[in-house]
Amino acid sequence: MTIGLVFLIAMDIGKNYDIHDFELGVVAIGAYIALCLTSAQVACEAAEGGFHTVANVLAQNYTNANGLFVGMFVALAAGEIYCRLVKSGKLEIRLPETVPSNVARSFTVLLPAALTLFIIAGVGLIFEKITGMSIFDAIVKFVQAPVANILTGLPGFLIINLMTTILWLFGIHGNQALTAIYAPPLLAAFAENEAAYAAGLAIPNIINTPFRVHYHYRIGSDRRPAHCHYSVFQEGRL
Repeated sequence: MTIGLVFLIAMDIGKNYDIHDFELGVVAIGAYIALCLTSAQVACEAAEGGFHTVANVLAQNYTNANGLFVGMFVALAAGEIYCRLVKSGKLEIRLPETVPSNVARSFTVLLPAALTLFIIAGVGLIFEKITGMSIFDAIVKFVQAPVANILTGLPGFLIINLMTTILWLFGIHGNQALTAIYAPPLLAAFAENEAAYAAGLAIPNIINTPFRVHYHYRIGSDRRPAHCHYSVFQEGRL
């Protein structure tokens, strides 16, 4: 889920700069992986301490809904850096005109792609050296977790729905404007419910993505109440 989101957000940013390179999505994914821990602890009775470290893998919490928040930030940062470097033209490797265009384009974006990865990975490394905590863990702990606690509670859920409806009053698509805020925490809550159900545990989160779909969209969100009131008014006039 997160890997696909990172790719699509980066490609969408590229469209704003009139850049349609497939490499942009790949660079964004590479930048995201550069901020993730590429090893995992696996239970193993034969290993010392009962756990064995498996290298060169991505744990599930980096690829499922739990990584959506970090993935969004990384995709935005990598997309902006890459597109600005490409548009500047200062890192372009020029080849003779006899070279096929697809090959020449690969060399054109080679240095911007490498520099984007270097910047993102470098920032992550420096942050970890200074704080002793990875950027991924910091965003999850200080940004994603508080936001999730708010939006998966009744007050936060009601507030976000109220804001959605208010935006509609001003002609703004409430759901599209606020999706980036509420979608990742609700999807993460849904993923936790799935994991708990699979493990035979109690479902931890009442408010999640399916809950919002059924109890916000279905009973009338956004402009639907206005449509209902208008329909009743017109029916009364007839």
